[in-house]
Amino acid sequence: MSNSQNQTMTFQQALNRLEVIVEELNNSNIELEQAMNLFKEGLQLSSQCEDQLKHFEAEMTELVTANQPARN
Repeated sequence: MSNSQNQTMTFQQALNRLEVIVEELNNSNIELEQAMNLFKEGLQLSSQCEDQLKHFEAEMTELVTANQPARN
């Protein structure tokens, strides 16, 4: 899966793909080249998920702050 495809994944899709990658990497019959490719993809997906979580957290903080009543 290419990096551009990873960027179009939703958070849940990326997380689901990461779970599949972990299962595949735990398979002792996997070829080294395939394991490296999966590892690289997993790193990209992990980074994407982290970025999305940071964005969601910032957006939630902004919404909560904007909706708090003004204090005197």
